[in-house]
Amino acid sequence: MKKRRNRAFLTGMLLCLLLLAAAVPASAATQKAKAFKAYREFLSEKKIALKVILGEDNASAKFKTEKMQFAIVYLNRDSIPELVVDNSANISGNYYSPFGTAIFTWKNGEVQQIFIQDTYYKIRKYYKKKNVLVAVNQAKSSLSVTARIGDEDAKVIAVKDGSKLYGADYFAGRAKKISKAKYHRLIKHYTGSRKVSKITYRPNTAANRKKYLN
Repeated sequence: MKKRRNRAFLTGMLLCLLLLAAAVPASAATQKAKAFKAYREFLSEKKIALKVILGEDNASAKFKTEKMQFAIVYLNRDSIPELVVDNSANISGNYYSPFGTAIFTWKNGEVQQIFIQDTYYKIRKYYKKKNVLVAVNQAKSSLSVTARIGDEDAKVIAVKDGSKLYGADYFAGRAKKISKAKYHRLIKHYTGSRKVSKITYRPNTAANRKKYLN
């Protein structure tokens, strides 16, 4: 009798574990689908607002979505993708603008901006699920900055200046010069064994939204 009860208990536990395992992917897939739907609707609007914090002041402006490009990345550990929007085509006749490459996420049922990079730099690469981005200087393609992003801000991890004639210079943070080996160790500290991924931007067209936001 006791063996039968133990067997029934173990069977019940196993069934619960199987049900939980089946529920997690379904929930993650649902959240991802909702995020993609929200991003499609968001980029289908004629204009969207970008915001930036300048000191203690907030600034915002609306820009035409038809001129924007977009990409999908997975910055943090959850299953919800982030939307990266390149706004550089909307900045005409003005090399610098605070409203450059913006990152959005789907949270609490709405699309929310979590980061923005000015037009001096463009986000070109990232480390998946590590919250680490690589931005390249628009004027000097050899100058790249690796940073870990937070809420509306970023911590610069390391900088590489490859424009030097006799080899690149490497820096910890923004200013302290370091060796190439230490530069790679510093980035590995934040990214582990994760390989860097290139970000491919797509023109914001209806066909591309249907193809890449599903």
